[in-house]
Amino acid sequence: MVFVTTSDGGKGIDAIPYATLKSDMSKSVRTLRNTLANAEVAGEGPVAKSPATEDSESKPQLSEIPEFRHWTTIAGKTFEAAATNIENGRVLFLLPNGKTLWGEISKLSEKSQKNLPSN
Repeated sequence: MVFVTTSDGGKGIDAIPYATLKSDMSKSVRTLRNTLANAEVAGEGPVAKSPATEDSESKPQLSEIPEFRHWTTIAGKTFEAAATNIENGRVLFLLPNGKTLWGEISKLSEKSQKNLPSN
């Protein structure tokens, strides 16, 4: 089971059973996005940043969570993945099992190519 809590672990936000993640990763991600969009995770007031954390990388924004969708190749095969990076005519896919793989954009169907994020 995956537990989502506040950064200090003081408040539970959501719990997703492994079987649910395994059976439908994209639905789980959508549900978690909605839960996080409506959750008060920082408490009642603004969280003060220490000088050491102000210059460090910011936390990932909700919009940075990859969106899983169905893709189709020119051969007609379909797969579920999130497009996370595009470079040199290739796209990096994040698969529901957490693995990544590079694929040639030219091997995606026309419709799938139109669904690629802009870089």
